[in-house]
Amino acid sequence: NIAAHGENIAKVVTSGGISAVVAALKARRSSTADVPACCRTLWNISVAAQKDVVEVAKVGGIEAVVEAMKWHTSERFQEIGCGTLGAMSRGAENALRVAKAGGIAAVVEALNRNRSSACVQEQGCSALYFLACAAEGEVAKACGIEAVVAALNSHPGSELSKHGAAKPSGSSPRTPRTSSRWSRPEAWK
Repeated sequence: NIAAHGENIAKVVTSGGISAVVAALKARRSSTADVPACCRTLWNISVAAQKDVVEVAKVGGIEAVVEAMKWHTSERFQEIGCGTLGAMSRGAENALRVAKAGGIAAVVEALNRNRSSACVQEQGCSALYFLACAAEGEVAKACGIEAVVAALNSHPGSELSKHGAAKPSGSSPRTPRTSSRWSRPEAWK
């Protein structure tokens, strides 16, 4: 992930890298290796500067992440997808862009499909927190409240219950944690 560090993120953005990453994400729909890396790059770009989410949206990046979540249903990818959409949703205008692109439904589906994964639940609830700041009614219509309550009930001792189900523990979604089923790439540490 070339956009894992601040100085590289700026270079990716100024060199037209957002378009390249989104094009790669769209072209590699069936690749299990490249799609998570593309989403993680968009996550890092979105956390670094919310203004860049506008560029991601212009080139279809939000829709590409939502579509990738439909094709890549592994727990690992759903965590990354929820984290990416959450990072893209900080700020009212960006949250509305994500909501309009189907991001709320994608996150709720990930939460419902991965109830046993505390990592997916944490990222999904964080994403719904940011989305609800601008599109609370849409989150409710998509059964987001029920998904958050189910997450709390499924993981009573997790970060969800320590920090509030839909309130992220920091100013941005958390980096995926290592679990027994997969290890975090070196660039994420």
